[in-house]
Amino acid sequence: MSIGTFVGAQLLKFNVWLLCLLIVCAYVLLIACAYLLPHQRHDDLSDRSYIERETASVEERCSLVSTDSTAPSPTRPLRIESPSAGVATKPDSTVSRTLLRAATVDIYLSVELVIQTVRHPFTRHVMILFFAYTLAGTISGTSPQWASSTFNARLANVDQIRGMEMIISALVLVSLPVLSSYVLRPWLRTKQAVDIWVITASMLALLTGTLIMAMAPSLVVYAIGVAISALGVGVSDALRSFATSVLSDGDALERLYVCIRTMQSLASIAGTPLWSGFFLLILSNPLLPHALLFLGNAFVYLVCLILAGFLHW
Repeated sequence: MSIGTFVGAQLLKFNVWLLCLLIVCAYVLLIACAYLLPHQRHDDLSDRSYIERETASVEERCSLVSTDSTAPSPTRPLRIESPSAGVATKPDSTVSRTLLRAATVDIYLSVELVIQTVRHPFTRHVMILFFAYTLAGTISGTSPQWASSTFNARLANVDQIRGMEMIISALVLVSLPVLSSYVLRPWLRTKQAVDIWVITASMLALLTGTLIMAMAPSLVVYAIGVAISALGVGVSDALRSFATSVLSDGDALERLYVCIRTMQSLASIAGTPLWSGFFLLILSNPLLPHALLFLGNAFVYLVCLILAGFLHW
């Protein structure tokens, strides 16, 4: 993805139609590759077992495990039935039941799960930290327009910076396990201390990079801030690792992971219109400085850094 963004930004500087042609050719190639996939059904025992396992109910699967070991006689032909052969298909009623369950039972269970997880002080702290971190990260959808408007730069040049950011983030994610195992672990002794160090250092990188982007006088300085901010990509993985090492109860850990996904989804839903609306407010009011957008983002990262400091307790 990072390489594609960088190459696309380079092509966009020369000819936009060349970029569109390359994208169309890539999709045509993917369609041809999808057509070449094997689509014939083989009449063997493994296919029958697969179909039976897919169509069986939860109560029947236990019995299927014991009966799979006894193969039928080779003189008897195998009949492969369609997965929907013995099931009455009622699309309308099925969709209605699914929507009704999602609007009643699933929402109630999700809210109940979040309430149970919030009662624990540590899990509540981790959930708030994930929400704030994801909320601050959603500014990435608005930052290209901000840079183009502030520095009067072409979107192709801004996309080059985004490609550079993705490449740096990928390199950090690849090198972080090696750094943690061979450098930080012998120095800090415990895994929890390593996770805390990675979280704190990543938050500092994000905060520093965001402040540089806010105060940048040119696109080059803005790119330096983006590069520094990309070094803080390890927050999410380190925070999950820290929560896993602290919680010994498997059920509590499973509930926390479900609630983390919920918090990230809510933060993404709230963050995108928040930063976009803030940017629109800055553009519509000439008295407001453009740096105010990233200053607000830096404030959220500062809150995350303060919350990360309380993980020791």
